[in-house]
Amino acid sequence: MEDILFLIYRVFSVITALYGACFAVISLFLFRRQKSLPEAGQQLRFAVLIPARNEEACIAGIIESLKKQDYPQELVDIYVIPNNCTDHTADAALQAGADLLCVSSSVRSKGQALHEAFYQLLHNGSHDAYCVFDADNEVDPHFLAEMNRALAHARAAKSRIFAKNPHESWVCACYDVFFCNANLLLNRARRNLGGTAHLIGTGFAVRRDLMEELNGWNTDTLTEDAEFYAKLCARGEQIAFVPTAITYDEEPLSFRQSLTQRRRWMSGIIEVTQMEAPQLLHSILTGIGRWYAADCLLQL
Repeated sequence: MEDILFLIYRVFSVITALYGACFAVISLFLFRRQKSLPEAGQQLRFAVLIPARNEEACIAGIIESLKKQDYPQELVDIYVIPNNCTDHTADAALQAGADLLCVSSSVRSKGQALHEAFYQLLHNGSHDAYCVFDADNEVDPHFLAEMNRALAHARAAKSRIFAKNPHESWVCACYDVFFCNANLLLNRARRNLGGTAHLIGTGFAVRRDLMEELNGWNTDTLTEDAEFYAKLCARGEQIAFVPTAITYDEEPLSFRQSLTQRRRWMSGIIEVTQMEAPQLLHSILTGIGRWYAADCLLQL
């Protein structure tokens, strides 16, 4: 019995060491310089989607920051998607200058809200691309211009992300450190290596033709962003990292709030891994986006 336990320990140690070595090697590429993307040949028409449940207190912030973009406002439609609200989120969004996308009362998650919103826009809208945010986000004034440039070369793109409130508590500060590491060690390194960005969280953009191929937004888990990321990697779709497009995300103030959030994320990630691992393995074996699919499995 002791021999079996020792063998398991040794195998686990080797796997852990290889896993760490892989990430360490990839991280070294953050020091490699990469040329800036050329200017886009056209200006895309964006639909900005903001699912919101009881976000009356903060919804104006993201809308106001989107209205300060150095991008033609006639090419930007801001849609708030209220779902199962018991406050005045819809009224606050309208007052701040956004439009509303109404969804059915059966919607119980962000993924379901996005599913119905994309169904409406793909059938009735005339947009070239879509951005997705959380209601408590804010964005840099250059966000849409930089995403427009990135989407001339890729069909999905992820912004750089920072904590919006890093000085409010030590928990918020830790989130900001985490985001800085993710920006540099995960996304910048992979961009320089020719890989795909880690599309987890908020502040990303996708082109219309990609969403049409996917038949809209179809996710089933609590972590809809991770599930969407896995689906793109399984298809061999490269996600561009756009460090010049910046999203600010509001973080929980207390450790208890953070623990609840992390527990939800981890349960969702386990769901995503169980659902998407077969397709990711199939992509690795058949060569369809082998590098992207393998990297996605390592990061889930």
